[in-house]
Amino acid sequence: MDTKTKQKIMSEAREYLNSGWHCSEGILKAVGGHYLGEISEQALRMSTPFEGGIGGTNEGLCGALSGGLMVIGALH
Repeated sequence: MDTKTKQKIMSEAREYLNSGWHCSEGILKAVGGHYLGEISEQALRMSTPFEGGIGGTNEGLCGALSGGLMVIGALH
């Protein structure tokens, strides 16, 4: 991936996070949107419990990592 594309995805993710989307949702929308096209409402709802770690506990798996893993799962 070239630098320009990386910067675009990072900018989109930052915008989602700054507008109130949780980490898992924002990463799924930004990265997934780039690789998968439009992300369905159902997929976004499925990512919500991963914000702030699992169930908002702020322990364990990071929401941003979870969103990224959802994209990888969808691709492979």
